[in-house]
Amino acid sequence: MVIQRVIIVRHGERVDDVDSTWVAHTREAGGKTYDPPLTDRGLKQAHLTALRLRKDLLGEGTVARGKVILLCSPFTRCLQTATAISQELDVPINVETGLSEGLMERWFQAQPEFNSFDAFKVEPSYTSVLAPQWPEDYTSMPIRYQRTMRALLDKFASNTSTTTTSTSTGNNNSNTTSSDEIVLILVTHGYGIQNLTFVLAPDADITSSPYCSVSSFTRVPNDSTNSNSTNTNSSTIASSTNSSTIASSTSNTSSTEPTKTKPTHTHTTITTQHYHNNAIT
Repeated sequence: MVIQRVIIVRHGERVDDVDSTWVAHTREAGGKTYDPPLTDRGLKQAHLTALRLRKDLLGEGTVARGKVILLCSPFTRCLQTATAISQELDVPINVETGLSEGLMERWFQAQPEFNSFDAFKVEPSYTSVLAPQWPEDYTSMPIRYQRTMRALLDKFASNTSTTTTSTSTGNNNSNTTSSDEIVLILVTHGYGIQNLTFVLAPDADITSSPYCSVSSFTRVPNDSTNSNSTNTNSSTIASSTNSSTIASSTSNTSSTEPTKTKPTHTHTTITTQHYHNNAIT
């Protein structure tokens, strides 16, 4: 198999980001304060994002449903976001623990537990490529995300080295794909967006992403590459993904710069497309 596209989606708006009482009430009730669900607005964001993905991937009948592989962090907010995508694309959710939130001591007091995914359309036979271990820090967390991305690429495909990245805003025309393409959709967290992206487009300067932001990467097989597609300089990439275009507030921000390990494939082009549903009321 050859992966032609990797689509990375951040979860929708989380309830503890807008309700200052949620954590205290959940703690009093004996719930998991580290696993907040989506707000009603976040559910709307997820739904509209799923509709956009369906239009992009299935609107013209260009990708068979069996060619779309949906992978998701085990946290509830990601599973709820992935559920909307799963319903629109008619594909199961593969729970990938390597896509989990960063397990920092400031957010977790112990290894998080996930008892059951019965409420979601989860593929029971899927085995995660990586299981993060608490506690993580700003060195180990980026490395874990990057290892997860590389492991997923190895798991699902090979013979790919060149990337065309699409990060779009608003109602731009979709980039349709051919019938023999395999598409990976990853639903993850804010830091996941940054570090998974780094494996695919190491020169992209994405410091944070809004809720339900979508970044789409098209990978070109080795046997179809040419000099025009591979000779892309870093200045072009930097001008296409500056902070005014991509950056947005995230609940897990820090002034500490995560460690990044350069991948072996660095030939990348980026167009200024990035879409999200952050303005939903």
